[in-house]
This record gives sequence, C-alpha cells and structure tokens, in this order.
Amino acid sequence: MATLLPPPSKRQKKEVAERARVQQDVTPASTESGSIRARFVNKDGEQMTDLVEVSVADATEKNISLMLNTLLGRDREEFIPYRFRIQVPGSDAVITGFPSDFLKLLRNNGIADPFESTLTVTAEEQAIFKVQAVSRMAHRIPGHGQPILCTQFSPASDSLATGSGDNTARIWDIATGTPKWALQGHTGWVLGVSWSPDGDWLATCGMDRTVRIWDPVTGKPAGKEFKGHSQPVLMLAWQPYHLWQSGEGARLASCSKDSTVRIWVRATGRTEHVLSGHAGSVTCVRWGGTNQIYTASHDKTVRVWNAEKGTLVHNLKLHVHWINSLALSTDFALRTGFFDHTNSVPPSFEAKRQKARERFEKAAMVKGKVVERLVSASDDFTMYLWDPINAGTKPVARLQGHQRQVNSVRFSPDATLIASAGWDNHAKLWSAQDGKFLGTLRGHVAPVYTCEFSADSRLLVTGSKDTTLKVWNVNNFKLARDLPGHEDEVYAVDWSPDGRTVASGGKDKAAAIAISDASTPLLGRFRAHLPRRARSRSSLLLGLGGGGGASKSGGPRAAAAAGAGVRGSVHVGYGYGALLAAGLADGDGDDGSESESDCSESDGADGDLTAQGGCAANGRRRGGYGTLGGGGDGRKGRRGRGPRWPGWRPRRAKWRRLWRKSVLDLWVAPRQTAVMRVVESWWSRWGVLVLLPAGLAVAWCAIPFPQYPLPTSGDGDNSQPAPAPDPDSDHRVPGHGQARVQVNFWFFLVVYYGFYNLTALIWITKVFNLYSLNWWPSALGFPLTVALVAAASLAVPVPVYLAPAARFLTVHNTAWISWTFIVMAVPVATAFCILMTHERHIGLRHSLSETQRIFTSSWWTGEAAAGDSVSARENRRRRGLLGAGAFVHLDTAGLQVSDQLLAHQRRARGPVLMERRRWLPASFVRFVWFCLALLVGLLAYLIGEAYAEIYLRTLPHNNFETIVYVYSWVVTVHLLDMLTAWILGLSEGERVGSYPLSWIFKLYFMLTYQTYVRALYARLRSPSQFIWLQALSSGFAIVLTPLTMTRTYHRLLGLLGLTGQSYGSYQKICARNVFIRFLAENASMLAFLGSVAVLHFGPNKHVYPYFAFDDPDEPYDFRLTSIASATTWACELVAGIVLRALIRWCFGVDVNVEGRLDLAVWPELLPTSVAVMLHVLQNMLFSIIRLQFR
Repeated sequence: MATLLPPPSKRQKKEVAERARVQQDVTPASTESGSIRARFVNKDGEQMTDLVEVSVADATEKNISLMLNTLLGRDREEFIPYRFRIQVPGSDAVITGFPSDFLKLLRNNGIADPFESTLTVTAEEQAIFKVQAVSRMAHRIPGHGQPILCTQFSPASDSLATGSGDNTARIWDIATGTPKWALQGHTGWVLGVSWSPDGDWLATCGMDRTVRIWDPVTGKPAGKEFKGHSQPVLMLAWQPYHLWQSGEGARLASCSKDSTVRIWVRATGRTEHVLSGHAGSVTCVRWGGTNQIYTASHDKTVRVWNAEKGTLVHNLKLHVHWINSLALSTDFALRTGFFDHTNSVPPSFEAKRQKARERFEKAAMVKGKVVERLVSASDDFTMYLWDPINAGTKPVARLQGHQRQVNSVRFSPDATLIASAGWDNHAKLWSAQDGKFLGTLRGHVAPVYTCEFSADSRLLVTGSKDTTLKVWNVNNFKLARDLPGHEDEVYAVDWSPDGRTVASGGKDKAAAIAISDASTPLLGRFRAHLPRRARSRSSLLLGLGGGGGASKSGGPRAAAAAGAGVRGSVHVGYGYGALLAAGLADGDGDDGSESESDCSESDGADGDLTAQGGCAANGRRRGGYGTLGGGGDGRKGRRGRGPRWPGWRPRRAKWRRLWRKSVLDLWVAPRQTAVMRVVESWWSRWGVLVLLPAGLAVAWCAIPFPQYPLPTSGDGDNSQPAPAPDPDSDHRVPGHGQARVQVNFWFFLVVYYGFYNLTALIWITKVFNLYSLNWWPSALGFPLTVALVAAASLAVPVPVYLAPAARFLTVHNTAWISWTFIVMAVPVATAFCILMTHERHIGLRHSLSETQRIFTSSWWTGEAAAGDSVSARENRRRRGLLGAGAFVHLDTAGLQVSDQLLAHQRRARGPVLMERRRWLPASFVRFVWFCLALLVGLLAYLIGEAYAEIYLRTLPHNNFETIVYVYSWVVTVHLLDMLTAWILGLSEGERVGSYPLSWIFKLYFMLTYQTYVRALYARLRSPSQFIWLQALSSGFAIVLTPLTMTRTYHRLLGLLGLTGQSYGSYQKICARNVFIRFLAENASMLAFLGSVAVLHFGPNKHVYPYFAFDDPDEPYDFRLTSIASATTWACELVAGIVLRALIRWCFGVDVNVEGRLDLAVWPELLPTSVAVMLHVLQNMLFSIIRLQFR
C-alpha cells in the first residue's frame, strides 16, 4: 500500500512562507510612479550598459541587480549580485544603500528632481559564486590537552591546522572530521600556524622562540627548526606564490616579541634579513603582493619594509596604543595562491605562478593601478585605513566607533568591506573604499575575539568570549546562524576558502567544525534560515507586541521593530526586554539617524533620546503596542468615540509617551540610552566610586550615635584618673580622665559582627561569581544562598541582645540601626540597578550570567579533568536542542567515520587506568589563592591598626622618632600591598588578580593610611616636618612604581619564579593598580575629611576627640588636622598626575585608558566601597570605646 506523508506542521508552513518572502525577486519600494535614467559603470569607471530607465516602484538593490544581470545577458544560474553606489550630479557625494523610499533618499542628497536627472551608478560585483551559511556543528573533536590558540585552513580547503597551548599542532582531515597528524616538537605554546600558498608546507611558531616547517603529507618536520629569535614568535607570513622564484623556493617572515622580524629561506633555514627598528613586541606581520612586508608593534607604529632589500619604506605613526591586528585588501588572493572556486590546478610551476599573479592583480587593480590597502586595529579603540603604495604615510581614513579595544580586523575577499571585532561585544562593518561606517553586528554579550569573511564576501563569522559562533549576513547586518557547541571562550576561527566549512577552537580544548547542509560548496542562492519568532505575554506587557504593519518599511530596522526574537540566544528568564537589550536588534544608530520603525536602536553615544518617545508613538499608531497601547484608531480615546475631556487627550498622550520611553530606556534598550552613558563615561565612575561612598560615609557620621548619660563624679570605672606616665620615658599615655561620652560597647559589637559580616559574606559570594569559584552546591540557587548567608550573619550577634548591657540598645537605638542599614542599602540598590540593566550582565542560554555561573558545578565534580567531558547541564541542553530537523540519516560511510572518531577519542584519552582525578577542584584552588590574598590584605590592615593604636599614639610631638616610625609604617603598608598584588597575579594573572580585590585592598590601605597616619601628621605641629614627611611618602610612590614596571624588574621576577605573566600583561596590571590607587586615595580623603568635619561640628562632636590628650599645652585643634589632610590630598593629586605622565613618557602606557578599560565591572565595587569606609569609621569609633573602657 502507498505510504501517506504526514501533513506539514505549522512550523514548517511558517518557514516555507518566510523563505518565499525572502527569496522573492520583486519587492515594491515606492508608491510614486515614474522612471529614473541611469548609466551603469563598473568600479574602474567603464560603462557596462547603455542608458536605461529604472522604475521608481522597483528601485531596490535586489531588483536593480536582477535587471542589470538580465541586460548583460546572463542566465539565471549565472546571476551575480551587485552592490551599488550612486554619484550625485555636480557633487563629490556618493549615495550607498537602498532604503524603502528611494526618491526621498535622492532628494535628501541634493537631487531635487530625480526624474529629470541622469544618474551614474557604480556596480560592484560582490562575488562570482555564492556560499551558503554554515548551519550545523558537524564535528567537535577533542585531542588537544590545552586551549586551541590558532586555526587555519589549507588553500585547497581539504585540511585544517590548529595550534594549542599543549605545545603541539595538529592537522585535521575536513572530509572525515578526524585528525591526521599530531605535530610534536615545540617546547612551548604554539601561537601561530600558517599554510604555504601552494599547500605543500605548514609553518608553526610558538613560545619556544622557534619556527618549524612540517610536511602535511607525512606529518614530519621538513628540516630543522629555525632559531634566531630571543623571545616568543607570535605570527608568520609566507611570501606570495606569484613572487616565488624557480630554484629558490619559498620565503617566510616571522615576527617576535623581541621587536624584530626575520625573513627565512624555507629550503635552507637561513635568515635572509632581520628587520629591526620597532621598539616593542611585533604582534602582526603581512607579506603583500607588491613584495612589501607590513608589521605592527606595541610601539604604536606600522612599518612597511622592502622584502627584497630588507629596508624600511614607511613608518606609519598615528595610533596612540598597541596595535593588535593588521589586514591587507589582497589577503584572500595571496593566501589561496592559484587555488580558486573552479578547483582547477595548473600543471606547471610557471602556470601556477601566472595564475596566482592574475588573481592578485584582479584583486588589487583599481582604475588601472595596483591598490593594496592596509587596515590596522589598536587598543586605542580606533582603526586606520592606509594606502602605503599610493598615499605614503597619510591615512585614507580613521575608523572610529568601537567603545573598547579592537581585537581583530579583516578585509572581505572582494576588498569592498572591512570587518572589525572588539572588546565592546560588537563587530562592525566599514566600507573599504573610504572607511565609512556601515553597520554594527549586535548579538554577542562578551568581547568578540575574532572574525572571518566567507569566500563570497556575503557572510561573516565571529567568535566570542560568550562561547558562541555567530554567522552574519553583511548585506542587512542580520544574524544568519547562531552556532553553539563550544563550552568556553572561542579564541580562533577560520572560514575555508571554498566557503563550505568553518573551524573554530578555544578554551574548551576542542576543535569545532561547522558545515553547510549543501552537498557542494557553491550553491547558487544564499538561503539563511530566519530566526524563529517568539511572542510572549511579557513582550506585550512591555508594549512591544509587534503589529502586522511593522514590516511594511522593510530592512533590518523594521525587522527589529517587528519584534522577532532569536530563540536560543537569550536566557528565557529575561523575556523580550532582555532580547533587545542584549543587542540582537540589527539596526545601528551610530550615525544619529532614526527610521520610522527604529523604536529601540538609537545609539547610546550619538542617538537622540527624545526620538524614542516619538518612535513609540509611531509604534502605537501601527498597532504594535499590544495591551499597553490599546486597540483601535489611535486618533480616538475610546472605541469609536471622541475624548470626554478635550484638553486631557494631549496631556495623556504626552504622559503615556514619557512612560513608554522610560520603560524602553530602563528595561528594554538600556545600553542605547541613559544607562549606557552612566556606565561607560569616566565622570560617572568618578562620581559613583568616589563621591557617593564618601557622601554616604559622611551621612552616616551625621546621625547621633547611641549614647548613655554621663556618669556622675565618682561613679564607675571611668571616673578614675589616668595612670601617670613613666618619668623616664618621653612618651605619653592616653588618659581621658572623666569620660566625655559613654558609647555603648555592645552596640558596636552588634553593628560590626552582625551587619558588616553580612555585607562581607555577600561580597564573598560575589567573589565566587567573579573568579569562577564554582564549587558551591549547585542545588542552592543564588537567592537561597544569599538568604542563608544573611540569616547566619544576623544570627551571630543574637546572644548580644540578651546581655544586660545591651538592653538599652535594643530599646532606644532602633532608628540609628535602621539608618545604618539604609546607608548600606543605597549603594547595593544602585549597583543592582546598573548591573541588571547593563548588557554585560544579561545572561544568554549558552553563556550564563556571572551570577548564575556560581552554581553551575558542584563541590564534588569541580572542573572537568578532561577536555571532552560534558556536564549534565550541557547534556540536558543538547537534548533540548534536538528538534524535528535535528536528526539526519547516517549511511554506512557516516557510521564508519563515527567509528573512527570514537576510536580516535579513545586513543586520545588513553587507557582508563591512566586517568587520575584531581584531589581538589581547580575552582577550590583558586579559592585558596583568594583566601591567601585576603589574609595578607587583612593582615596589613590589622598590623597598621595595632601599630597606630598601641604605639603611634604615644609618640611625642616634634620628634624625629615619630617621623621614622610613621614612615616605616607607610613603607610596610606599601610592601604588603605589593605582596597582595603578587599573590593575586601569581598563577592566574589578570583572571584572579581582578578589579574588585585590587579595589578592596587599595581602599583598605588608603583609608587606614588616612585615618591613622595622616591624622598623626597633625600632631607634629611643625609644618616643615609635615612637608618633609609628605614629600617622602609621595616621592616613594613616584620613584618605586616606574622601577617596578621596567622590563629588568619583570625579568628578575621571572628568574626568581615570582611571576609567569608576559611583560605586557604585567605592565597592564601595574598601570591598573596606579589608576585604582588614584581613585582610592580620592575616595578615602573625601570620606576622611568629610567625616572629620561632621564629627567635629555635628551632633557627635563630643565623641570625636580621637587624638586628644589631657595636656593643656597641646589642646586638640581641628584646624591643624583639616589643613594637614587637605595639603596631603593636594600632594597626592600632584604625585598621581606626575606618576601618570612619567609612566606615559617612559613606557608609552596611558594610565587613564588602562584604568578606564579595566574598570568594566565598576558597579560591583560600589557596595564594597561603602562597606569598607563604614567599617574603618566604625573601627575609629570602636577604638574610642576601648580607650574609655581601658
């Protein structure tokens, strides 16, 4: 009997309808009738067709491309997509892009009567073949024992090379997804892999300062290693194939951290030239098709060299920070040599060289001359587009728009686009002709490490710290594919030259290979599956339920306003608001323009905030606001009737717009509006981290402390006279005689051991989060854990309330305790609001938020012992991803490949008996390091407090002994601070030695320094002694800090085994500490001066005499303390400015830039700042109690 196929499901019907809508050939663009005369020319200015008339109704880029292909007589299968640029008559302006209203675009650019003008349209071929987006992760192949650092496909796209931190490189077979060879020989990390243009050789370089050449057929070394560099080799570049000479063989360039570039002859291994001149690590090298070598360095310069002579041609100086990446407009043609999409290989060397030359000239030829452009990306947030051959040292354009460091940059194979990946979680697209910004690719929620174009220049793949790969359509800036599969950060990605495969590698030690579902690499038409639309009740309640008319205007902005959510890219708990906040909307508002449907995409830096209110009104008029906007005609207040009160309608509409705008700003699109401005600007960090904690500390001191009545004469122990000082000693003994105020000792026990322990433990749980200390039991959620911590902390001082001495406290001081909790709740609430609305803390399904990462593994499992193990949570996630289309038929060959893969995995893991489990999870080891650093920091604080309490207070005035002891205490604090920083950066570098710990310790040191030592300065009563002491203190920091940042000092630490970091990383940590110290000094001085003033003049003025002694000749003088502390603050400010200038002059490092970059998590520092300040002030008052109780 016949087999009846089941009817298509609703989802399949939707996908078919969506695909039909995307692939339609004619899209109406305007309702206005008429035609425009156009003359089509190619990019060289040659006329392609006669004068033709273009219908305004069909004036879209797709339709014009279809018409031009028809006029040129191409068959449907041979159609080539074009990108068009319109020259404005009588002007140098050029129009790019085809919006929905073509006539409006022309008129806005100065063409008053388009129907009477003849337009010159430049048609640029996008590619001569088309690549389908990779759609699935075909293989995830373990084998490396450490993170994969670099990947590259062979020119023929049949093999993949990877380099890893396990000191090996591997060659993988793309057809089967199995490893071919493990290349062992390096004794350090393999940092770079590079295939020769003919695919016959593979070069690797690494931390062992050598370059090695391998035969990919046998997997054996082709000769001895190349030695000559004195530091790790970072990158390799082969000589282009069309420059090879018969009989000489290929040449290879390598760049190193020793500031040199070496040119090697592959056949002999000898060094032909050494290119020296850079003053820092050479991070990038490119060998151009005109036989010029381009290098970039940490000395902020790009240098152009003559490869034949080894001489310097140009020195390009415009960047103000390290240069991270270089790209040539001819990179694709040079990399693939004589290989192309036809898969035809010439038979002889001369034929191969001729074909390679033709491909290079075709890629570089513009208007009859060779144009090989260069783009450089830097830590200064900018890129520069250069044309060294034709423009010399003058840049073509400056590309700016990233908010953080630019990590990677690439030219498209057709040399028309530039893609950049940055630490601001975005990738951006630019025009390669003039450097004009085109659009932003939003979707990642962590820094984007790398990006690569497809061979047809229509797709871009990006790899990120958020563990995902994303494939983008560069024509509309939309997400074409989201490729999960990695379990940790993605460091390297490459797209095969045939366009069929994408390979990636990262921290999870596995190489992932994603392929398209097509059987051939060249498909015909790009069919990117659209993201599934998901509309929930939460989206309607937020006022964003997309209406049917939202897609009328078309384009990425309209699609974003229509309300399509990418299912599987956002954590389900955040709903639709988090979807837009996470940056999945495709439009970009960097140019300040707003389309009709762009209701949530104005850029936070340049966009107009008021435009969102009007855009919300437009959305309501289209019926897209669901339950909030109401139904029916927007011109009427109720169904079919006019408003009851004529004057109320405008006010009601205004308030509704303001309310909707506040909803959009705060919950839906915070990163484009006020929250992003507050989070990313320097003055907000300064205000929130310096002014707010100091203000709260001062406010805390302004409320009367709980006090007992003064005892009568002769009552109590405090009426006893002070003990007489030793007549043989010049030291004084503090004695208050009759106590001025009896402060409740038990009250401070409650505040200190109860509330401060609560805040400290909550902060420690946050540290679990920040440092991935994932050994907390996964069964406990974050709210439950915080509740348990709070209950345990508050339960500690319960017995204190039962003490007889504390009854007065429980009855009369409830208001003061409440005020303390309110003061502490303000920074916690402020930080919570910032963190919840900042895109960095919106969790994705494949990249959980930092708060959720606390409980992702248990105490017993810790971290995986092998790279191929998968957690139960990951297994559940993968099972949830298995849908109707997730199962594919496996034939016999496929089963054989699977068997080979499993066999290889068993071989890679080795015998079961040889596996040995760690006796402690790595996360627990990191926790031990954290506890050790915390112990040292608290030890420094306790030593300083005890030193000041026990000895420094008894020192005499105007005595050299006082200066010696005080200054020795200052040096001790600095040394303990350095010891803490060393412990934090010993094994984990910047990962464990992160910002909250550095901030908390610096704040402890500075506050203790101000509270005890600087107040003691006032006791000297001698301006000259005070100035000398302050000069020594400030000069110590100015002299010592640059010395500890030198390369010699770093090498000494390395020889002693005290650091394993690179010099650049060590230098960044030092610069960051200078910035944090500067902020901590300002915060502590503001808190100290403000609290001293409030305690002196406020309701607690009888409590304050902290350094008062019963000496009628030397009464307490507030003026001396305030003047001395203000002078100290001024000296420290001057010292900080001088130190910054000295670091920039000696090392070329901008402390402001490094500090601004490194404080990306600054909202988390706010609660700790206030907690530490209150803690130190409590200790100051606590010491008064100890003196009064003797």
